Amino acid sequence: MQSYHLSVTHFFLMEDPPQHRSTKTLSREDVKNELKCRDISPAGVPSDNVSRLKEIYAKEYEDAMALYEKSGLEMEQKFQQEEDLLLKKRAAMDAKKEDKIFLDENASVRKFVELAKLNRTSEQVHFSGGPALARCLSAILPICKSLKVLDLSCGHIGDIGCQILAMALGRPSSMQRLDLSNNQIGTRGLIAIASALGKNTTLVSLSFEDNDLTNMSISGVEALALALETNETFSSMNLNRTNLGAAGISILAKSAFKWRAIRVLEIGENGVIKSGDLAIIARVLDRNTKSKELDEQNRLREKKIVQEQRRLEEQLMTETEKKIAQEQLQGERAKARQEERVRKYEEDCIEKAEALEIAKCKAYETQQRWNEEHNSKKKKGKKK
Repeated sequence: MQSYHLSVTHFFLMEDPPQHRSTKTLSREDVKNELKCRDISPAGVPSDNVSRLKEIYAKEYEDAMALYEKSGLEMEQKFQQEEDLLLKKRAAMDAKKEDKIFLDENASVRKFVELAKLNRTSEQVHFSGGPALARCLSAILPICKSLKVLDLSCGHIGDIGCQILAMALGRPSSMQRLDLSNNQIGTRGLIAIASALGKNTTLVSLSFEDNDLTNMSISGVEALALALETNETFSSMNLNRTNLGAAGISILAKSAFKWRAIRVLEIGENGVIKSGDLAIIARVLDRNTKSKELDEQNRLREKKIVQEQRRLEEQLMTETEKKIAQEQLQGERAKARQEERVRKYEEDCIEKAEALEIAKCKAYETQQRWNEEHNSKKKKGKKK
């Protein structure tokens, strides 16, 4: 009688699942032979041999089934990967056809793409066209150095279009202002743009006005707050009528103290908002505005010092006069550095004071709630 052995090659050639073998049809001699084929010495008691062989058959069946299921999973994964790849290829072909039709029907966009390759576009353009437009722009924006302002308001961009545009925003470009107002953008689109905003170093202004940015959750607002913490060039954002609500504004307020660049944030018509959150955001924006002004003054002062130094060198001053002039310039630089240290110290003091004020506000609100609950309990007790 032939022994039952499973190999990987044999197993993959099987079409039906493995069957559980039985010892009922085996004679005592067959049982001994089965054990010997597996390098097991038979025992003297036949029933012990049968029990041992049953255990072996059970283990072999279990291993065979595990291998069979593993093979099935691998084949299923392979088929799924092939199907996903096919779907991606079809989607890419459909998108390519859609883009061609879109460019054929929109001469202005087609002209813009041609000029963008030559860096000869206008500094400001306005287009509308949904995901097809987003794909065209995403491919051309990184190589176009003449565009400064891109207005896509009422452009039917949607979340899919935002995800496409985000790929371009995450790469270096010349674009400084982007208007995405009224584009049916939701949480997914906001997350995509916020992720790109964290890497962008040229964009200074962005508008999301009239978009439901919290249609799925407030996770998009959290991503935006994090992007504003890391971005060092972004200065203005319009979030009017974006359904942020009190929860979304609170997220921005908690993150606001880490913002260093943004100076204008429009958040009107977003429901009932806590006055404390508005006060925090307003203070941070005012701080950043003053800091920017001081930085600009320091930059102009340093520029003036450098220009003066060059002028003095051009006049071929004597060594003594040069030394005196250099000492004066060094004194001015030291004064500028001291003023910068004082400014940073004052900012730290303001932040600590603001944090203390927030803590006091929270303590006051907690006390008010406790008093209200206490008075309510007293009234209920009197009624009883």
